[in-house]
Amino acid sequence: MNTKPDKSDPAPHNLFGVLLAVFAVLALDSGFHLFDLIQQRGQLDQARLAQAQNFGQLAQGRQAHARLEPLCLDLLQIATTNAAAKRIVQEFNIQGGPKPVPAPPAISPTNTLLSAPSNAAPVSSNPPAAP
Repeated sequence: MNTKPDKSDPAPHNLFGVLLAVFAVLALDSGFHLFDLIQQRGQLDQARLAQAQNFGQLAQGRQAHARLEPLCLDLLQIATTNAAAKRIVQEFNIQGGPKPVPAPPAISPTNTLLSAPSNAAPVSSNPPAAP
């Protein structure tokens, strides 16, 4: 009789513990990600609320800018001849803004890089005859 265990026939291993540990780690990782997503959603909601509250102030600022810009330009023109206006311009550091940049020309099908200029000679496939 052979009382020694056969080394060629390995005993089956129980992988339940390993799988349980892997799934537990994955569940914890997913929980942390879910928690982060919930926090981000709260931050986005707060940002939307702050944006909505600041929208009114932004509109007021734009209206004030639209009213003050012509006054500043007039004051800059007057400052060239009036000492009091010049002192106000210097005191409040009023500067003339840059002129608005004109919009670029619209690109039409005839205004492309592939089209020939209007003063270009027509292209011919036949070379000129040699004299």
